[in-house]
Amino acid sequence: MKIRGMAVFLTIFVLTGVCRGEEALLAFRSSPFNDYMGEIFRASSTLEEQGQDYRMQNLFDGYAGSSWAEGNEGAGLGETLTLAIPHGADTIALVNGFARSADLFVKNNRVKEFTLIVERGYSPSGYVTEQGPVLFTMPLSAPVNLPVKDTRQLQTLHLPLSWKEIDRKREIMDRAFEAFSLMEGYPGTYESYFLLDLQISAVYPGSRWDDTCLSEIRIFNKKKIHVTSVETRNGMLYYREEGRPEKVLFRDPGVILDLLAVSPERRWCIAYGQYIEPERMRETAYLIFHIPYPFPWNGTEAQGRIPTGFSQKEGKLFLEWDDGTRSELD
Repeated sequence: MKIRGMAVFLTIFVLTGVCRGEEALLAFRSSPFNDYMGEIFRASSTLEEQGQDYRMQNLFDGYAGSSWAEGNEGAGLGETLTLAIPHGADTIALVNGFARSADLFVKNNRVKEFTLIVERGYSPSGYVTEQGPVLFTMPLSAPVNLPVKDTRQLQTLHLPLSWKEIDRKREIMDRAFEAFSLMEGYPGTYESYFLLDLQISAVYPGSRWDDTCLSEIRIFNKKKIHVTSVETRNGMLYYREEGRPEKVLFRDPGVILDLLAVSPERRWCIAYGQYIEPERMRETAYLIFHIPYPFPWNGTEAQGRIPTGFSQKEGKLFLEWDDGTRSELD
C-alpha cells in the first residue's frame, strides 16, 4: 500500500498492557517524513519565498551558506525540527542562523535554546509518500533544554539524553505498536526509528527579519561512528558510514575539492581545493575535516602551514605538516 501526497495528521488510541501490570492509554500520531540521502526528517513549518529555498534538507547538504527557516508568523517559538537519530546519540554538531555571511547572520533570528524530546517512530511496510516514509510516533522521554551559542562557527554540544530510560520505554512501545498494527490490520513488518524533536524555545533576535534560521546539523554517537569510505565527486566531499547511505560532508560553491589524504580509520581527511573566482584561481585551499563534522577543522596549528598526511605511532594519530612537524589528533 502506498499513501501519496501529504497525509493528514491522525491520532489513534490503543489500550495496552505495560510493565508491572500497569495499563496506559497510548496515542500514536501519524505524519509524513522526508528522506534525503538517508536523513529522515520533517519540519513543523518552512518559510516560502519566491526564488528562495529554505527547506529542511538544507541542514544536511554540507553547505553552511544554505539554511532552513521556519515559516510561521513571529519569532518561530514552538516550531519543531524532527529527525531520525542513531541509538545512543550523544553529540549534536550545528551551524546556527543563516551563516552565508555575517550580515545575513545578524539580520535573521538565531536559535538560543532547543527543547528536546526523543520519540519512537514506526513505518509499516508500504506506508510511504513520494518524499519519504509515513511514521506513527510516540514520545519516549521527558523534555530537556539545550542552550545554543550565538556564533556562525560550527559548535559541538552534548545531548543530555537518558538512553537507559529510553531503552526501557522502547521495549514497551514496540509491543504496543505491534498490538496496534494487529488490531488495525497494518502489515506485520515495519521499520522503526529513534526520533529527536528539537523545539525552538528561545531565539537571538535578528536586526531586520523575524525568521529563525539554522544552516547545518548532524546528530551522532561519537564513539560508534564507523566510516567505510571518503571520496570527492563533482567538487564535493562525501562519506559513508557502515550500513548507511552515502552523505555529503562538505561543499562550497566557490571551491572545487579533491582528496589529499585520509586517516587509517577514515575519521579524518585532508581536502585541497581550487577556487572558482578568477582572482583566486592560482590559490589552493587546504581543508582538514573530522568526520562527520560538516565544517573544516580550525585548529590553531593550521595557521601558515600545509597539511601533508597522517601517521600513527603507539596507537595515536598525528597530522603531518609540510615543515616536518606533526600534531596529535583526538
